[in-house]
Amino acid sequence: MAFSVNPHNPPKQIPLDRVKAWPVTTQADKEHWNHLVETHHYLQDATLCGPQIRYVVSYGDMALALLSFSSPSYHLIDRDNWIGWDEEQRERRLPLIVQNSRFLILPGKEIKNLASRAMALCLHRLGADWEGLYGFAPLIAETFTERKYSGTSYKADNWHRVGITRGFSRDSTKFYRLNKSPKTIWVKELVPGARDLLSGEILPDNLARFELPPTPFRRAQTLNCKQLESLRDVLRSLTDSRRAAGRRYSLAGCLGIIALGFLVGCEGIKECAEIGSRLSKAQLRAIGIHPHGRDQRHIAPCNVTLWRVISMVDTIEFERLIGVWFNANVDGLPKGLAVDGKTLCGSVDCDGHEQHVVSMVSHDMERSPFFSKQQQTAKDTREKQQGT
Repeated sequence: MAFSVNPHNPPKQIPLDRVKAWPVTTQADKEHWNHLVETHHYLQDATLCGPQIRYVVSYGDMALALLSFSSPSYHLIDRDNWIGWDEEQRERRLPLIVQNSRFLILPGKEIKNLASRAMALCLHRLGADWEGLYGFAPLIAETFTERKYSGTSYKADNWHRVGITRGFSRDSTKFYRLNKSPKTIWVKELVPGARDLLSGEILPDNLARFELPPTPFRRAQTLNCKQLESLRDVLRSLTDSRRAAGRRYSLAGCLGIIALGFLVGCEGIKECAEIGSRLSKAQLRAIGIHPHGRDQRHIAPCNVTLWRVISMVDTIEFERLIGVWFNANVDGLPKGLAVDGKTLCGSVDCDGHEQHVVSMVSHDMERSPFFSKQQQTAKDTREKQQGT
């Protein structure tokens, strides 16, 4: 549906009960919508993050207001406190929140009660439109206003003011930059009891399938010190071929972090190192990472150190030992990880050989191979897993 800002024969009066809201579906309308937002919105930016939908509120083909909804803020303390969910629930259920990311009353269209009417029209159809695009209806909407504004249109539409932002804005997915401009946070339940649903122990079946899987870090948090100590003890039987001089980390500690990383879903050594850097002191101590320096801090090995260690180890024996440990601890390990094989980037040696990781967690198998090494010389054969 094409729309215009300044039609040839503009109406003298606009009855609000004949105003309509409709989603932008064509590329031409999207470009027109973006241009108007970039021109007239105070942010001068039409970029939206994640899942998104754009609306035009119009009288006939004359546009009066433009709104958009997209993915919510990743971290928002006052919103999270209002919902009452914990950190893991927030990470997994965040897609069930939607953000009113743009709201523009077009110049010359400032009509009494138009803002609250436009918002009500969009929210009335948002659930069905969002479900048609993404398979589910969002439970809560959030938005922000500059602190100098009272948010009258949101109040009129029964939004709740829950706090103030800390002065950060999204730069890209999950990353933020300081803008030194705190804003007022507004929220609204789109479904009765939405807060209780999001903070509950289990979501209803129709929503549970849209939860995100636990992050690798969350999976790592579930492993207790006793399990990590047993992993360290199993890996101590491997021969350490490194020179003693300058050796800072134990072989078992480095291999334990690698094994733990692939167990919880990491795709490479760099991610394993990141998991290690986020382990608690107690977990690092249990897995075999000892304190260093004058202040005796527990510092996890970097990805370069992990690369050097894994390049020297007998990977067949490493795999066997991990299988032994896995079978002894299977009941307490993270559930539901899939089988996957990947070539480790940057692992080509002077002879053209590469290292490959095969990670698998299955409660129906007798063994669980975690690591194997194949001889590969051509990059176009990386996906061939010989002998696995």
